[in-house]
Formats: sequence, structure tokens, C-alpha cells
Amino acid sequence: MATIVVAFFTGTLYWATTEQGRLTEQSIKLARDEFNATYRPEIIVHAIQYIDVPTGSGDILDVVGASLVCFNKGGGAAKSVEVRGEIIIADDLGIDIQRHLIETVENVPSGTKLRFAIVSRRSLTDMMVAGKPYFCVGTIAYLDSAEVRRETGFCFRLAYQPPRWEGSGSQEHVYAY
Repeated sequence: MATIVVAFFTGTLYWATTEQGRLTEQSIKLARDEFNATYRPEIIVHAIQYIDVPTGSGDILDVVGASLVCFNKGGGAAKSVEVRGEIIIADDLGIDIQRHLIETVENVPSGTKLRFAIVSRRSLTDMMVAGKPYFCVGTIAYLDSAEVRRETGFCFRLAYQPPRWEGSGSQEHVYAY
């Protein structure tokens, strides 16, 4: 009779220990997910500057460019950062269009600046003559510590007097996910 009681107690103890292990694993996963959500990277576009980019040819005017400064204002490092963008003439920018690859960066730690330039193929004179809006549009995609893909979109419109980039007001192209 004592053997049966000990066997029953041992089985109960085994079940309780197994259940406690499962609950501990769930708690660890929840804590890890909360940590990743709290200390995730967040890359933002801080500023954009109009630049003239020399072509190196005396016959061809300087072309229009944009110099962008971004910051990782989040609590964690951004990994596998991929910057895409272009300067285009367009009445309709379209949505979900993959832009040209500008730069890749392996790691952007929290609080770190990321700077890059986007260059067009046209001079400011060409753009003014065309009479259509010019945009600097693109994305910055990156991974957080949990390998979740994040993306920041940007879109600026060229103003001519003096030449400068201004916010486009395009909600479809300015975002952070």
C-alpha cells in the first residue's frame, strides 16, 4: 500500500515539475518578447539637404542630389540595414515600389547617425524646365534583435527658390513600421 502511495506521489511530483518547466519557458519567452519590443531599433529621417553633385564634365551641369541624415533613436541596434531611394519626376509615385539600392550597413547601434546621399541624373535646370514635381523617395529597411523586419519610408518634394527638399505630405510614403 505504501509503495502505491509513493508511486502516486512521484507521478504527481513529475507532473507538477513538468508543468512548472513549461510555465517557466513561457515566462522567459514573454520576458524576451517584452525586452525586444521595448529595446527595438527605430531609424528616423532627421534631416535632408539639397546638394549639387559635380559630374566631372565641363559640358554637363551639376546634377541634383539629396543628403539625408538619419538616427537610430530606438533602444537596440538595427542590423542588416538596407537603404533604397531615388530622385524621380512623377505625377504619381505609386505605392510599394522597390527603389534602387543606395547603401547597406551591417549594424547601426542605438543613438548612432546614418548618413547617405541620393543622386539624380538630371541638373536643376532640366528639372525646372520639365515643370513637373521632383521627389526624393525611398525606404530604410532593417532587422531588430529578434530578426523582425522594420521599415522607415521617406518622401520629399523639390522646391526651386532656393533649391531645397520639403516634406511631400505623402502618407503612403512617409511611415515607420
